Amino acid sequence: AIQSGAQYLVSPVYNEEILKWSLKNDILYVPGVMTVNEMFHAVQQGAQLLKFYPAVALDINFLKLIFQPFPQFKVLATGGIDLSNIKEFFQAGVYAVGITGKLGGASDETLDEDIAYLSKQYIEYVDKITSQKEEIM
Repeated sequence: AIQSGAQYLVSPVYNEEILKWSLKNDILYVPGVMTVNEMFHAVQQGAQLLKFYPAVALDINFLKLIFQPFPQFKVLATGGIDLSNIKEFFQAGVYAVGITGKLGGASDETLDEDIAYLSKQYIEYVDKITSQKEEIM
C-alpha cells in the first residue's frame, strides 16, 4: 500500500508486527481495537492513534469511562457513525471519526456530486461541533 502512495495504514485489528514495521519506517499505523487491554497495549508499543470499531456496538459511556483513566488515548471511532450520532462521539472524547459506510461504502449508482454534498455536510457539522467545544473550554 505504501509503495502505491498510501501515507498511512489503517487496520480493523491490532497487529504488532505492522506496528513495529510502521514505527521503523515512520509511517502512521492506526490499529483496530475494541478493548481497554488492546488500546493500552497498542499505545504502550507506540501506536499514536487507535481505530475503535465498531463504535456503535457499545454504549457511548464505554468510551467516556475509558478516557477518564486514559486521557492520552487518541481514538478514531468508526462503524455506524452518521450525522445523528457524531456529536455524541466527540462529546465522549474521541479524537476523530470515520464515516465509512455513508461515503466509502457508496454504491456504484451514487454520484460524485452526492458524495461531495454529503462530505460537505459532515465537514460543516464537525467544524460546528468542534468550534463549540473550543468555546466551552
